[in-house]
Amino acid sequence: MYLVITACVDLGAERLVDLGSTQPNESLNNTVASKTPKSTFYSDSESCSGCTKKFGSSVNEKLFLSPGKVTSKIAMKTDLKRKKDKDKEDTEEYKKRRALKKAESKKCQESAAVKEGITYETDADINNNVDNSITEIPPPLTKPIPTPIAAGQHTFVYFDLETTGLDKDCEVTQIGACTDDKTFSQYVTPPTKPISASATAVTGLTIRDNIMYKNGHQVHSKTTEEAFQSFIDWMRQFTNIILDAHNAVFDSRVIVRLFHSAGLCASDFFIGFTDTLPLCREFIPGRKSYKQTDLAKDICSRHYDAHDALSDAQTLQELMGCE
Repeated sequence: MYLVITACVDLGAERLVDLGSTQPNESLNNTVASKTPKSTFYSDSESCSGCTKKFGSSVNEKLFLSPGKVTSKIAMKTDLKRKKDKDKEDTEEYKKRRALKKAESKKCQESAAVKEGITYETDADINNNVDNSITEIPPPLTKPIPTPIAAGQHTFVYFDLETTGLDKDCEVTQIGACTDDKTFSQYVTPPTKPISASATAVTGLTIRDNIMYKNGHQVHSKTTEEAFQSFIDWMRQFTNIILDAHNAVFDSRVIVRLFHSAGLCASDFFIGFTDTLPLCREFIPGRKSYKQTDLAKDICSRHYDAHDALSDAQTLQELMGCE
């Protein structure tokens, strides 16, 4: 018996094909597992699985067999579950939820692509990187050293931006700035990105037929290039500019990106940024909220049109002037 088995094994080994696909075997195994799960035992169900694989769901008719009680019971449960699932998938609520999940998944993938680059796509591998300019890992960035500012030698321009969303590649929808009694405000039509629903809920800005509306009323808007050029022309009247914003981490990145997109160097127009959020935390400790609206209400007793870029900038200027 041992010799016979050995001969069969050797004969089978000669017929093996290198790198052959096991997909048909795995498919049959799945069929067997669906008929005979490990937790139960149906005697001849394994042979029925093989017949089902060959003849389909009409295996009993093909073999002139009558299904047993257990088989009929399982088939009835399976058909009932399939019908319930089908009815559920046809409902409007299910389709909306499925579309929402797809949109959320796509948004997560786009955000991940912005942070890490494309990691899941056809031929997305290291060999596609044709940029050979990087020859070594650059040294780590050093933390900037705070520089004292002498009074009366700089122009503090308080500014705020409204955008299509909070993504790193968001686009500007309004630019607002002020210093003393001089102000600048311009609505901007984003070139490619639509205004997200969350941004509209906050700012009231929408676009229909390439026309911008604020809370349902039409407002005059310019393209990003025109609006940014107008902002630069307005800043030219000042010297030694320092841009001030509340939670400036987000707005400063967007401003610098606009300069780069225009082929300009930001440092040629202003010295740097001042973030008033950590300043408030340092000089007004112990508060529960450091939102600009709450600070303006408690310190300056002012209620204003929040999330309007110019109104935010003017309120911040007043807030920094309050003692």
